[in-house]
Amino acid sequence: MPSSNSVSDFIRNSINEIKEMSTLNQVFVGGSAGLATGYVTSKVGRMAAFTVGSSLIMLQLAQHFGYIEIKWGKKSSKIKDLKKKAIEVAEETGLLDSNSQNEKLERAFGFVKKFMQENFAFGISFGGGLLIGISI
Repeated sequence: MPSSNSVSDFIRNSINEIKEMSTLNQVFVGGSAGLATGYVTSKVGRMAAFTVGSSLIMLQLAQHFGYIEIKWGKKSSKIKDLKKKAIEVAEETGLLDSNSQNEKLERAFGFVKKFMQENFAFGISFGGGLLIGISI
């Protein structure tokens, strides 16, 4: 059984490799990873998941090639609201009972946010691939 350090090192190295990839490679890797995850996860909601997943990938490619422009800045306030709600629910359920846990959660949110901002193509493609994988 692998140690937790080797698993975390593997994840850290994989994330660093993804960060260095071009946008099209991130779209491919994200879509492939999402597809595999979605297939393993479930086969429920096939048609809806396939439609939404395909749409996400097509939107990302259309934006990359300059056919459309998506103003993601408007979405940041919704993400902040979701973050606040997640923290409130975690505090209500007892998952967050000290400042150190809250700081860890803040760091995790910050890491995910930074990664998604820097590698948005990967994130959208992963989501689209995940939904397509669920639909297969």
